[in-house]
Amino acid sequence: MSSWSLWLKHAGSLLLPTLTLLFVATGPHVWWASLLWLPPVVAAVLADRHPRPSRAQPGPDLPAGRFNAILYLAQLWNRRFREYMAGELPRRRLGPFAPPA
Repeated sequence: MSSWSLWLKHAGSLLLPTLTLLFVATGPHVWWASLLWLPPVVAAVLADRHPRPSRAQPGPDLPAGRFNAILYLAQLWNRRFREYMAGELPRRRLGPFAPPA
């Protein structure tokens, strides 16, 4: 198995965080439009609950840079999501107790 095909399998782990960030960033949504975002989440959860055995592990001779890039990218998405949510929370839910903008 080539290093690129192995890398792409691991890069698939970024799909659900990307969809979540896109959903939150493009909101608010009407209830019926929100239902369109549900099938990818359900599919990811079902795929995660019933995995096939995976023997595709990176060998010691493969460069770690690509796999580290996936981790860094996932962490950047996580940070962006938290910053967005933290910025929205005071304006939407704290009302008169919100800090000044």
